[in-house]
Amino acid sequence: MSEAIKKILFGKNTIQGAVAIMFSLAIIAFIFGTTFIKIPEGNKEQLLTNSNFLFMTAGGAILYFLFGSSKGSQDKDEKSKPGRTPDAS
Repeated sequence: MSEAIKKILFGKNTIQGAVAIMFSLAIIAFIFGTTFIKIPEGNKEQLLTNSNFLFMTAGGAILYFLFGSSKGSQDKDEKSKPGRTPDAS
């Protein structure tokens, strides 16, 4: 396998994207399951607690990385790599 193909398939951004997609699919499956599967009355409160935790941590972490501070830090690090000439902006 060539180095270019290895970089595309196993590069840092590809793996991060795959993890984000897996978490997103898990959240969609959870929503689908809780919508169409009958939940016993005694477990509804626990289910709501778990779903809030899932949405706030996994979903929030994905969005924050892709669009938040980590993305800005990553862009800043890319600009300050050795050998790169500073731009006028």
